[in-house]
Amino acid sequence: MYSSSKKDERSLLEGSLSFEKSDLVAKAVLDCYSSLPAHGKPIRRDDGRSEYTIIAGIVLYKDSLDQGPYNPNEAYKCISLGTGMRCLPREKMSPYGDQLNDSHAEILVRRGFRLWLYQEVRRKIHRGEVYESPWIENVADQKNYHKLRDSVQVYFYVSTLPCGDASMFLTDELCNLKLSGNSDDHQDCFSKNYLLSISLGLSTEGSVSRGRMGFSEPVGKLRTKPGRLDSPPTTSHSCSDKLALWNAVGIQGALLSAFYKPIYVSGYVFGNEGFGALDQDLIFHRLKDSLIGRTKDYMVGKDPLMGFTHIGFQYSFQTQLGKQLGEEHKNNNFEKKSHSYSNVVATVNCLSYIDELGTEIIDRYGIRLGGSTRRHPSGSPLSPKIRSRVSKLELYRRHNELCDAIGLSTLNQVPRSYHSCKHPEFSSVDLNFSYLNSRILEFQAKKDKIKKTEGSPLRGWLVHGLEWEKFDVLGQIKAT
Repeated sequence: MYSSSKKDERSLLEGSLSFEKSDLVAKAVLDCYSSLPAHGKPIRRDDGRSEYTIIAGIVLYKDSLDQGPYNPNEAYKCISLGTGMRCLPREKMSPYGDQLNDSHAEILVRRGFRLWLYQEVRRKIHRGEVYESPWIENVADQKNYHKLRDSVQVYFYVSTLPCGDASMFLTDELCNLKLSGNSDDHQDCFSKNYLLSISLGLSTEGSVSRGRMGFSEPVGKLRTKPGRLDSPPTTSHSCSDKLALWNAVGIQGALLSAFYKPIYVSGYVFGNEGFGALDQDLIFHRLKDSLIGRTKDYMVGKDPLMGFTHIGFQYSFQTQLGKQLGEEHKNNNFEKKSHSYSNVVATVNCLSYIDELGTEIIDRYGIRLGGSTRRHPSGSPLSPKIRSRVSKLELYRRHNELCDAIGLSTLNQVPRSYHSCKHPEFSSVDLNFSYLNSRILEFQAKKDKIKKTEGSPLRGWLVHGLEWEKFDVLGQIKAT
């Protein structure tokens, strides 16, 4: 915990979020999580090992309330939260969009927020003038176009530093440096040919490092999700890379760009557990360089603020380790500190909570807990009961349902693939969708500028592309 003098010092740093607001954002997420049932949360296993996880949450903050006295605790609303640390290797990815490739907490919470955004527009349409959303409003003189109210700000909480570039400094300081000293060049990065093959023709420069390999790389290095070296590699980018991208293009994604103006994060709050005696200011500036500095030239409006909170997460690694050490101390078992570390293990399941939609538990395969990845018949998508509500396929279904709700029926049309909807082309067939398509194309143009242009900060980004996006709204693979 910081001293009061340290708090005051931090609040004066350029680009920092006040400790008061940081704590209120964290409290909104953690209180929401505490109110959820125990199912899906980390447990104490029968063998005595304690599970831990990472939590992230998206909080909407209103500058003032419409009625009554102002209470800052009531102004912070947790819309979506997620816990998780799982990620599928490329060889296990589904071409049907029915399994989650990336189930890290930061990714789950953003997917949940996108589902909530679809729901909020649907609610607005169905209830008509009777319902006035406290969060979103119509964009003047724009058909079926919405935005967050001017009084609403988005805050993004994570219980620890995001994986990838933003946390490499911390990993370097706290971990045994043998990994860095013994690594060879071919271990640090994927081979150039492999990068080219999985980028589907996108010119890369061998610039993506695998997980935490290569401590000596400069700030701004593109990285994939961390994992065991003996495990099949994933091609999902680190949370640091994704947050940096979203800061420039918005967290709404391509499809929601048809219905929403870009939605930008106003501030990030990170838990400070595990920092030890490390220089807080140094960590702050590394975070700022990694998450904001890389894409700053492409951002619109003010840079997001960043802050730390001393409020701990009850299932963090540090908290669970402290419990194990406390028990050993109580039992006078002072010589087994290393044993305590091995007794704290990552939980295999993930959790997604969305306001008014409740909780969903997701297993290690990116589907609902209790389901099976066995396909009946073979070569068909998983049933709706098995796939996650925040999978690509389910979010695509919500997109089409919203198109139907505003009178742009897709029921009598040949189903479009997910890829063609994300990368639309103007044609006589799509005239009714032209104003939606133009908004999506504007989003894609900005994203391409950041990821593909020579000298751009995220050039070399691994693109899964068409091979994994041929499915239609029914989950069937469309011929190209």
